[in-house]
Amino acid sequence: MGAETRCQRDIIISIHPQHVANIVSRAKNHEFRKYLLPADVTRLLIYETSPTSAIKYIATISAGKRPGDIRDPSGLRNDEFDGGLLEQRGIRYAYEIRRLDALATPITLADLKRNGWLGGPPQKYCFVNQPMRDALSAASLSLVFDRTAVAAAAFASPDGGVDDLGAPPDAKQKPGQPPSSRRRGKDRAVARRPTSNPAAGVSKRRKPPPPIANRAKQGSLQSWLEHSAS
Repeated sequence: MGAETRCQRDIIISIHPQHVANIVSRAKNHEFRKYLLPADVTRLLIYETSPTSAIKYIATISAGKRPGDIRDPSGLRNDEFDGGLLEQRGIRYAYEIRRLDALATPITLADLKRNGWLGGPPQKYCFVNQPMRDALSAASLSLVFDRTAVAAAAFASPDGGVDDLGAPPDAKQKPGQPPSSRRRGKDRAVARRPTSNPAAGVSKRRKPPPPIANRAKQGSLQSWLEHSAS
């Protein structure tokens, strides 16, 4: 297959049905291999081996990882890989399954042969040729999962804002200032504004209350007048 007739980012790779089932259920989130895939490869057309013998899923993957790079105990055999235990079997690279799409119509081995896309099941991996790539561009896909979308959503805060990596509502407040203090200060500023007289078209300030001493005198005078009247 000539380099000019193949897609550099898509390859067809054989995976056992049990491992495919673990990927679909998300029990397994890395595919382990003895070899490093070319840097341009970003998608795996998963050829599920016998008895399925068909391509049913397309996985978007990460670059190759080495032991110690995964640091995610949630996936099958991740800890074994990180600990170097799989190197005894020659497995030195891991590829994270970041996204998985399902083909509405699986591509069988007979389809691959009839269209000249493959002569038989891939033994290691095969690049997707351009005619197959063109056919795939028109294929109907359904999303199984997207780990990148889940990771992005984890940064969103429960109240609809975003965390410190984004621009939360109180991001511009002064250091040490409580989030609500800016609002209280604003409310006080509004309360101090002069009242307006729409009819006159001018603004006037409210008459301040008399000083405490004057209020005391007014109260004493009123009491004296009431006492005198009696």
